Amino acid sequence: MADGVGVVGGGVSVASKVSFAELCGLLEKISRTQGNDKKKRLLKEFVERWREFHKTIHRDDEELHDSFYPAMRLLLPHLEKERVAYGIKENMFARLLIEVLCLGKESPDAIKLLHYKAPKTARGDAGDFASVAYYILKNRCPEKGTLTIHEVNACLDGIAQNNASKKKDIVRKNILHLLTNMSAIELKWLIRMIVKELKVGLSQMSVLSVYHLDAEELYNVNNNLEKVCRLLRDPKRRAHEIGIEIYSPFTPMLGERASPEKVEKLMDGKPYFIETKYDGERMLLHKGPDGYKYFSRRYKNLCNKSYEHRHKKARTGGLPTLLSHI
Repeated sequence: MADGVGVVGGGVSVASKVSFAELCGLLEKISRTQGNDKKKRLLKEFVERWREFHKTIHRDDEELHDSFYPAMRLLLPHLEKERVAYGIKENMFARLLIEVLCLGKESPDAIKLLHYKAPKTARGDAGDFASVAYYILKNRCPEKGTLTIHEVNACLDGIAQNNASKKKDIVRKNILHLLTNMSAIELKWLIRMIVKELKVGLSQMSVLSVYHLDAEELYNVNNNLEKVCRLLRDPKRRAHEIGIEIYSPFTPMLGERASPEKVEKLMDGKPYFIETKYDGERMLLHKGPDGYKYFSRRYKNLCNKSYEHRHKKARTGGLPTLLSHI
């Protein structure tokens, strides 16, 4: 873990001291390693070094929110919920690379980037834009980039936020900053993170299980990578020690599907109620001191103009309310 500069909650974060190059080096090793167990061992070593570094910096400060999350959101980009869409496709990347590298629009390398799916131009890497870009960049980029994991995440946040607000010039500025401060290997993995497909041969379940035995279980409950990384920072802490929280989406318990003929047997002769199930929009309603929040069963926040009800003096009898509403 290399030295660097950065802050989290008024202090230095691990992500601000770990280079993005180190993370990409790990991904490169994992992708070239055969066997799931060997791949997981490499990741486990990285996670353990991160935890040791965290202890060195923070000395087990339980109140600090610094965790493995900055790295985890790059390792599992398809689970990223905090960042909205980047608005970047392969063709946009290709045009920016052509501009930064001063390539002629009709040059062989420019054609490979723009037509990366064509077998004749991309050859064995047809359809894999990241690999095509790497082979064009490897003799044109520095051997090692200068950015930390914290800085890369900050740039990606800037890209997502400004794309949402349609500030294309700032989006382009952030992308150019990344392109001009990374090695070819780093850019290859950055592209895969942005298109949300790493291709390292490790499943979501494998990555989460390496971080903590209960990480997948907790993620399936709250669908929040940041919370999983923060609450399970200590590998000895178990998921059953962590409860659900108001205003934080979680997986609802669903009814069991059964035919009417089996209901009597399932209920073992006990009385029960039947009601009509109507088509409609299903949601989870959270009611607490700060008002109401609605979430879909897929954890999407539905607090928009149609649903949001703010009651600054909402009274709940001293207890928050979690309801499934149909």
